[in-house]
Formats: sequence, structure tokens, C-alpha cells
Amino acid sequence: MNKTSRVEFTVELVRILTAIAIAYAVALVTLFCLFLLSIFSTVVQAKDRFGSMLAVGVFFYFFWQICINMGMVIGLMPVVGIPLPFISYGGSATVVNFTLLGIVLNVSMRRFMFKS
Repeated sequence: MNKTSRVEFTVELVRILTAIAIAYAVALVTLFCLFLLSIFSTVVQAKDRFGSMLAVGVFFYFFWQICINMGMVIGLMPVVGIPLPFISYGGSATVVNFTLLGIVLNVSMRRFMFKS
């Protein structure tokens, strides 16, 4: 392999890996949008006001955490120590995220208990 063919191979490899990374980034943003949409549907379908407000708080918690983290990665915001929910490593943050998700699931489950 001469030097020119190595450079061409490297350039082609970078193009392929960039395309794959963009596809994964779009998939991740789509999954986060679906996640937030499911929380928002729980907010709309909740029968009691407290459950609805609780789910709204969880929705905005995740929404701002995702927005701030993606803004840091893009370079639009200063870097702070907020992990990306369910992706970045954070011991206590992961526990809090799963606890909040459990609260939203509880609100979603209880919408069948109250009659409107």
C-alpha cells in the first residue's frame, strides 16, 4: 500500500463513519422526542390535577436536561456537569432519572382509577 492509497482509504473511512454517526445522532434525538412525547401524553391524560402537575415537572426536568446537554455538545452553551439522561454516566443522576420515570408511570397507571 502506498501513501496515496492510505490517504484515500482514510478519507473514505472518515466519510463512512461520519454518515454512521449522523444516523445515530438523528436516531437518538428521535428517541428522546418520542420519550418526551410519551410523558406529555401522560400529562394530558392524567385525571387529577396533582398527577398532571407532577408529570409536567418531570417533563420539563428531562426537557431542559436534554436541551442543555445537547447545547453543550454542539458548543452553544458553556460546559456544565449535566449528564444526558439514560446515556451519560452519572450514578445519582441515573437513580433520579429512573425514580422520576417511575413517578410518571405511576401517574399514567392511575389515570384509570379516577372517574371524570
